[in-house]
Amino acid sequence: MKSSRFKVLTEAREIELSPLIDMVFILLIFFIVATVFIDESGFAIAQSRPAEKQQEEKQPLIFTVKANGSIEFNGRFIGLSGVSTHVQSLVGRSEHPVIIQLERGSKSGLAVQAMDYARLAGAEIVNFTNLGG
Repeated sequence: MKSSRFKVLTEAREIELSPLIDMVFILLIFFIVATVFIDESGFAIAQSRPAEKQQEEKQPLIFTVKANGSIEFNGRFIGLSGVSTHVQSLVGRSEHPVIIQLERGSKSGLAVQAMDYARLAGAEIVNFTNLGG
């Protein structure tokens, strides 16, 4: 009688993996078939105004900070207070970007003050560029 109990305890128990593998393949096939492939084409841009008019309104205001400490607009000396005057008169009608060009040897502090005057006058976009010279 002891020998039959001994045989039962020493038998190796194995887990059947084939149903598990079958189930994994079935799930894989299900997810491949159920996947929706979307062709995203982007979005369309609606333009309410002609392109020429938009180009006309977006012309930047260019101020030049000279090496001698002067500020010019369209080749005319305007000074620091003239920056706010020109920005108020032109930016008030539409959103003109403001560009402050720095000549080689010009004072960066003066350029920052010109930027502050432009911002206080209503300019939302103010950029700096360097002039070669």
